[in-house]
Amino acid sequence: MLAAQVAEQVVAVASGPVAVGRLCGRCASSEHGRPWARIGSLEVPVSLSRSGDHLLTAVGEPGGGRVGVDLEQVDPARAWPLAEMLAPGEEVVDHVGAARLWATKEAILKVEGIGLDRAMSQVRVADFDGVLTYPPAPAGYVAVTASARQRG
Repeated sequence: MLAAQVAEQVVAVASGPVAVGRLCGRCASSEHGRPWARIGSLEVPVSLSRSGDHLLTAVGEPGGGRVGVDLEQVDPARAWPLAEMLAPGEEVVDHVGAARLWATKEAILKVEGIGLDRAMSQVRVADFDGVLTYPPAPAGYVAVTASARQRG
């Protein structure tokens, strides 16, 4: 169960009772949707992505800004929907670039809290006011983490 895996990571930074779950913003189901975690009454930003047999999770600082992650398989045979993905001024040159751009945009959309409800062509990576990192991924995959900048 994915919630249990997120809980293990949250417990590592916990100083109180931990609660985790999922919540769909459209239908309010707890069976799917954005993962959530709390330590006592303090929200802990979490995000997860599955691809193939792999799971990528991110846990932010308790009370911190949102995080988003995505893990995508680099598949030369996949027909990436470039017309639906590219914003003006963006381009990709190969299937690795297409997978990385898709993963980056999906991670950004998770930070925004809307997932794929917003068209990827409306997201310009260069306009993201946060932090993007590209952690090591399993062979044949790309991974991206996105986090909101702390306002202060």
